[in-house]
Amino acid sequence: MQFSYEVLRGGAQLDINFQILDSNDKIVVSDARKANNRHDVNPMLTGDYKICLDNSFSAFSNKVVYFDYRSLRDADRLVRHRSGNLYESEEEDDGSTVLDMKIVELKSLLHHIKENFRSAIYTQGVFRHIEYKDRKTAERNFDLVNRASLVNSVAILVTGFAQVFLIRFFFSGRPSKGKGLKVGL
Repeated sequence: MQFSYEVLRGGAQLDINFQILDSNDKIVVSDARKANNRHDVNPMLTGDYKICLDNSFSAFSNKVVYFDYRSLRDADRLVRHRSGNLYESEEEDDGSTVLDMKIVELKSLLHHIKENFRSAIYTQGVFRHIEYKDRKTAERNFDLVNRASLVNSVAILVTGFAQVFLIRFFFSGRPSKGKGLKVGL
């Protein structure tokens, strides 16, 4: 089986703990505080395997994680499809009659279409992941620009009011003794 993961957003550091456990709860694969990785695991035991994505070390931040799982059969089928050897492990039919040859051709065509659909679905998932990541980056940048603009606008207004106050103070005449500043905007 193939398993890959990537932390998309959350917290100051984009890292998680990752483990794959076999059916006897023994650790097969373990990653500590990584942002992304890919593992190819050959199952030695039959039964259910557990995949654990752990963010327990981060007490305050939630994380968004993209992950992809493929069984060895699906991965092997995709490799054979991309290399053009779709029937490498299947038995060959001699096709003694024309009808048998047409059925074999139709089976071949349908199998090829099915593999193309699987490949397209996988590729769309990858593109969806990339689009999600880029959209979150754009939204985060948009928020940062808006906050920086608000801070700059407030700074400009405060500076403007301070300048008006100082100019009025300097050109309003001398303050009389004992009164201090004249405040008359």
